[in-house]
Order: sequence, then structure tokens, then C-alpha cells
Amino acid sequence: MTHRAALTAPVSVFSLSVLLSAVAVAQDMPAAPPPTPDELAFSVQNMDPSASPRTDFYRYASGTWQDRVQRPEQLPMYSIFDIMGERQKAVMKGVLAGLGAGAATAPKGSPEQQVGTLYNAYMDIAARDAAGMAPLQPQLEAIAAIQSMDDLARYLGTARATTSTPPALLDLRPDVGLEDSFRWVVMVAAGRFGVPFDDILAEPPEAPRRAGYTTYLTQVLQVAGYAPDEAARLGTLASGIESALQKGKLTPVEANDPAMINNPVSLAQMQALTPEINLQLYLDAIGIPQPGELVLTEPRYFPVLSQVLRDYSLQDIKDYLTVLTITGYSSILSTGFDEPTRAWAAVLTG
Repeated sequence: MTHRAALTAPVSVFSLSVLLSAVAVAQDMPAAPPPTPDELAFSVQNMDPSASPRTDFYRYASGTWQDRVQRPEQLPMYSIFDIMGERQKAVMKGVLAGLGAGAATAPKGSPEQQVGTLYNAYMDIAARDAAGMAPLQPQLEAIAAIQSMDDLARYLGTARATTSTPPALLDLRPDVGLEDSFRWVVMVAAGRFGVPFDDILAEPPEAPRRAGYTTYLTQVLQVAGYAPDEAARLGTLASGIESALQKGKLTPVEANDPAMINNPVSLAQMQALTPEINLQLYLDAIGIPQPGELVLTEPRYFPVLSQVLRDYSLQDIKDYLTVLTITGYSSILSTGFDEPTRAWAAVLTG
């Protein structure tokens, strides 16, 4: 049995919002029960003294734990980090359930009322299934309304400021300076992809993980109401666009080099790298005044983005944004999206 941290899905819009808010409003966090030896990284009761520490220290230190504790079927790996996570989730569930029970009588507009109402809405599976894609229609209509590259720039900025979908294509945001943490700067980063690991996009389309990603996108779009052929076309298109963009990303080693990610540029210099997108319109949509300086964290990405915007039509880009929006919110829409998500996780984890 392998005892390592399990791969987790990206944090959903719901879980991030609720967990942060719940922590803020929970004055008296309920205490978790004392851990048993099954839940401890080390306990004398978990040792196997019959094993020789010279030949198999792992068995000596945790042999009876390995014999006694079974890996949950839904996890590819199991370790103390999973156990800690489960304990924390149990505590948070108690907090959220309590807030949900009191939401109707909590002062309107209070954190307790807002978080409790959100929790109750998320847990109302029948209502979510009945609503289907309706909650997402305003955002999908905003994408459909894009008629020009200037419209695209405005949409990207507005979506960055007002939604919880991952920033698509590019990401301009205020952040603390890399050299001076007392100074705020505008960071310019690559957009985020729909895969947890960028290297998947560097694999050939027929590779198991890359093909699994395209299949996942296709299945999600079918749940969203697209015909099978159109869902397959859109899934292949989105995977292809991301694969092209991935070629401009820093490697993981490069991304951890401060010298590689700290590239001060002017707005004019940044604009010259990707002339197709009016960055001032993007900033205006977010509400950021014209910055004197930006910090570019992906020095190779933006010329590649520029090429992608020339190679693909505006309709292709709109289709890609639609795919990202649906997958980004699928975890809080109907339960029909659960099975494609489970199957995609199985591709990633085995």
C-alpha cells in the first residue's frame, strides 16, 4: 500500500468561498475527537517490533498500521495528510451545517446568513438538478455577445473581476511586489488551463492523459446539453488551444527561479507582446488605473498567445471561453457532471 498524499481536485468556487467565510464567522470551532492510533503519523501501537529496523525501517515504524488501515477505494494513495484533511472536513461540515440550520433566523446580510444560505443552496441537490444550466446562462450569453477583439478584452477583464472562473488566456491582477512586499504591483501572468498539470498538454493527442482530458471536456459538454459531435469538436478545440499556449509556459524549474518571473515592463512594452488584446480595456474593466509598471511573470508566453489569437478565429476563442466557463462551474451545477469528473480523476490517478 502506498502512503502518500492523494491528488485532490481543484478547489471549487463553492468550497473556497464557503470555507473562507465559515472560518471567519465560526466563533467557537467545534473540537474534533481525539485521534486514534489509526489517525496518527506515528504511534508505538503502529510499530511492528518483529521487523528489523536495519532491513525494513518503514515496516518497523508502521507495520501494524499498514496491516490494520485500509486505503479508501476512492483514493489512489493514503497518508496522514488525507486523514488530517478528513478530520478538518468533518469539523467544517459541522460548522456549515450549523450555519445552514440557522440561516433563516440569522440577521439578513450577516456572514452567518450568507454562508448558511449558500450552504443550503449547494446541498439542495434536487434544486440544482432542476436548474440545470440556467444559472450559467448570463455568463454564456456574455461570451456569445463578443463581436470584436476589444469586446474580448473587456469580457476578459470583467470576468476576472466579477466571476470565480479561472482567468482565461491571460491574467492581470494587483499583487505584492516580488522585490518589495510593501509595494503593490500589477502582475501579468499566463491564463490558467483546465488541467491540473501543464505537462499533460505537451503530450500527443493520443496519449492517455491528453486523450482523457479531451474525453472529459467532451463528456462535460454533453451533460451541458451539446450534441455529441459538437461536444467532441469543442473538446478537441479547447485541448488544442491549450496545447498551443502551453508551449510558451515556463517549466516548473524556471517558474521557481525569481530571476525568471520578475520582469518589470511598461504597459506599452506589454502591449507590444500581445497587440491583439487591448490591455487598457482589460484594466479598465477590472478597475485598475493605468499602471506605471507591470511585472511580467511569463516572459515567453505572450508572444505565443499573440500567435494563437492570429491562428484561431474569434469564434474559436469564444468557444474556448465557453468550454472553460462550463468546466469551471460544473462542480456546483447539476450532479450530472459528477461522473465525467470522477472518470477524469481516475485517468489522472489510476
